[in-house]
Amino acid sequence: MLSSIIIVIIMRSAKRERGARIFLGIDIPENIRKKIREAMNYYDKYLERVVPEENWHITLLFLGNVDRYSYYLSRIANDLRCPFLLTVSMLYLGRGLKGSQLWAYVEKNNSLINARKELGERVKKARMPVSVDLPKIQEGNNFVPHVRVGDMLKTTQGRGIADRPVAGTFAPKTVNIYRSELVDGLPKYFIEHKINVVS
Repeated sequence: MLSSIIIVIIMRSAKRERGARIFLGIDIPENIRKKIREAMNYYDKYLERVVPEENWHITLLFLGNVDRYSYYLSRIANDLRCPFLLTVSMLYLGRGLKGSQLWAYVEKNNSLINARKELGERVKKARMPVSVDLPKIQEGNNFVPHVRVGDMLKTTQGRGIADRPVAGTFAPKTVNIYRSELVDGLPKYFIEHKINVVS
């Protein structure tokens, strides 16, 4: 009897301690969402799937699978004193291997890069057990800020589909710490914590 109780306790503890896919990102305000929706009308006949709006976000840092992630959230959630502006400039097909995705492109600027580096330093200082090469990610050479808004039909890939302007700028008030899970085979994102962006 005692051994079975111990096994149950261990199993419950393991479940609590299981890791999760974690990333830091930014929600999209409604005025920018409206501009994106309007620009997406052009792509209606080319889209196989539209990403649900509750999943629209800009990823700043993907941390991969993190064990005991809740233990570290408070260690990286102090106010971020690196205010920055984001400009969503156009819709276009994703770069490289992501050519089947429709992206709302976000212009990369120094203030955004600095904020991203600061967040990366917090993660390192907290000794968060991430499953990615954080120093390489922090370099930002392959960082293309964007919002994934749809997936294109296979028959449209490789065709000369024009970009569409969006033109909207906003100052994020928070950076969200997201947990990613597959729900019915599709990704769903849950906000675990918020980091205030202040001057």
